[in-house]
Amino acid sequence: MAVTQYHAIKSTVEKAIHYIVNPDKTDGQVLVSSYMCSDDEQAAEDFAIVRQLGTRNGTVLAQHLIQSFLPEETTPEQAHEIGIKLAERFLKGHYQYVLATHIDKQHIHNHLIFNNVSFDNHKTFNSNENRGKHAWKVLQQISDQICREQQLYIIPNPDQRKGKCWYEWQHDQQGSSWKKQLKHGIDEAIMSSSNLSDFWEECRRRNIEFQYRPDRRISLKFRMTDAGQEKWTRARTLGWYYEPEQIEKRIANYAAFVRGEINYAPKTKIIDTTQERFAEAPGLERWAMLRNMQEASRMINFLTERGLTSPDDLNDRALHEFDRRMKLVADLNEIQKKLDRVTDDISLIKRYRRLDRFMKHLLRRLSVKSMLPITLRNCRSMTPQRSRCRRVSLIILSRRSSVWNRKKRG
Repeated sequence: MAVTQYHAIKSTVEKAIHYIVNPDKTDGQVLVSSYMCSDDEQAAEDFAIVRQLGTRNGTVLAQHLIQSFLPEETTPEQAHEIGIKLAERFLKGHYQYVLATHIDKQHIHNHLIFNNVSFDNHKTFNSNENRGKHAWKVLQQISDQICREQQLYIIPNPDQRKGKCWYEWQHDQQGSSWKKQLKHGIDEAIMSSSNLSDFWEECRRRNIEFQYRPDRRISLKFRMTDAGQEKWTRARTLGWYYEPEQIEKRIANYAAFVRGEINYAPKTKIIDTTQERFAEAPGLERWAMLRNMQEASRMINFLTERGLTSPDDLNDRALHEFDRRMKLVADLNEIQKKLDRVTDDISLIKRYRRLDRFMKHLLRRLSVKSMLPITLRNCRSMTPQRSRCRRVSLIILSRRSSVWNRKKRG
């Protein structure tokens, strides 16, 4: 499974390239490649020469792309080959780049730094490839396609994973996101149900309202009244894992586990040789049979090392591990609830300390004896650009000064 991301470099291109070509991380720079430039820090100057031919109006100098793999999923040579193919298909031969494969961590990952200006038409990467801000999606699609060719695992249904706005992300970090609470309630309802009808009853018991209309395109919506949610949320918005078909599968899988059954078919890398192309090419068929024998031998060795000599042993081990996983999930949920409460308390304490410091600062600067009457109108005119908390503090001081002036006059 390859996970990709990229970000812009607006300064220190030379330092970034120096970091990725570090010999200690790249097997003595054996796992370093370049295109239309040097394969060391000199590439930053090569990038600058091409940028001089462009408009030179932008602030972005280069783009830094990272492609990460699972531990022990691939070899350094294969990962480097995948990185080269990714650079060729994504950049289409129009941009200079330096590619380095790092092997110093448990997971192998590629670093790709490419010039932000094309040497072909001297336009920027955003102008050529990212007009609709969808370059990251194209990048992930190309990476997944290459991983399929290399018979590596890819993330299923990647388009169903929706992003979050900053407000929702902040509340999710604080544990107060209504989406997070809604997902948690649905998960608990699924584990307490034996069929879809039981699931609806469990949702009602947890104050989760729903609209289920199978004949419509948007067939399922949820709303959690306890979390103060007013609008309905589509199941698709929560993720493909919460759509009606997936909910039924999850209920069936959990019910099978409770009965002591395993409703799961493990995937292997066995090649299907019954296809027509293998019959037309005897050499390809022999290669596929050899690969299948190697895969079968690897699986037998894997099972033998773990003491799994029969299907019953494998089934018992799977049941044991699944039970352990569910207990861990329950413990994590309890810990998360405690963390949510502590996070809320910390947020309130920080807010109080911030306002308290400001109040003390104002009281030091404005002594009671020299304080002039301050009206609410004057506070607003004096601080048109200040934050709300400062305006509130001045309002409090104005009220205190008014009380002091009345006492003084009396």
